[in-house]
Amino acid sequence: MPAAVRDLVARAEDSSAAGEHDRAAAYLERALRIVPRNAIIWQNLAVVRYRQQQYAQAESLALKSIALAGDDVELKRQNWVLIGAARELQGDEAGARQAHARAARLANSSAKP
Repeated sequence: MPAAVRDLVARAEDSSAAGEHDRAAAYLERALRIVPRNAIIWQNLAVVRYRQQQYAQAESLALKSIALAGDDVELKRQNWVLIGAARELQGDEAGARQAHARAARLANSSAKP
């Protein structure tokens, strides 16, 4: 990952921790313009949108992260957990259960020797 992207991600983490989610999102969006296929940054942006109570957008961004995650089972699992939480808060109980079930399957598959 280029140094400029690492710097933007670090600034985003600091901003989000300070409750400055708009600023954090802006840093992450800038990072994604440099490395648009980085699944971790898409997931970070999904988390920021969740913290902003933008649950539908958080879900969409998490799905994008999953699509780019390749063999990263743990990242996919984290995204499904986030999707489940976002769906719960949108009143989609069935969708939330489905997302949590997918997260559980991924957790079980990564726990196998």
